[in-house]
Amino acid sequence: MPQPLSKVLRGTVLTAEDISPFELYKRPELVLKIMQVISIWAFTEKQHVSLAAKFLNSDFEVVFDMLNALVSVEGRRAAIIAAAKSALNDDDFNLYEATMRTMKASRDRRNDYAHHIWTVTDHLPDALLLIDPKYLVQHDAELERAYLEIDQTTFEEGDKISLPGVDHSKIMVYREPDFRKDLGDARLASLDMLILEVALSSRPSSDQARSELLSSPRIQQALQRKSNGNS
Repeated sequence: MPQPLSKVLRGTVLTAEDISPFELYKRPELVLKIMQVISIWAFTEKQHVSLAAKFLNSDFEVVFDMLNALVSVEGRRAAIIAAAKSALNDDDFNLYEATMRTMKASRDRRNDYAHHIWTVTDHLPDALLLIDPKYLVQHDAELERAYLEIDQTTFEEGDKISLPGVDHSKIMVYREPDFRKDLGDARLASLDMLILEVALSSRPSSDQARSELLSSPRIQQALQRKSNGNS
């Protein structure tokens, strides 16, 4: 599991200047795993749109354009869920919803992979660092306030300026086992989506696909949580 930099590098101080995405070429094997997770999830989302097209009895391209017109990712997901609820019977919708729930953690991780900032430090030659850009915006604002508070009329050459440092607890350290797990989770989510598409179809193999999903402990737990929540 990824660890905050504050727990991995004790006594080492990174500054904002140490945070740059321009040296990822130093870790090519780890960077490749980032792209694998993102690519697998792009394929999985394509399969999800294919499901939505079936829910709406429409062409893939029509549904794709409709969903792309929705700015919010959550809005697109809510639209597909609403279509599923309208098109499916209760058992099929429960199976759909449970399967999607099992994918959430992997999907959220993919979002971090795609939208956060990756960087490296020579202090950790076997790792990549991941930083939420929202934190860096906050840090930039803190630096700006610190600069504005400096009284230029009394500042003399040689005086030390106290500036806010980078919060190492906001920087996550990813090593090979972390990438391996996330890649495995992404592959599993993609496989579940493919099986779900068959399970909700009218193909001869739909019953077998349904049984495969229902026999999964992950799907069973998601269904149980839903049942407990409804009760």
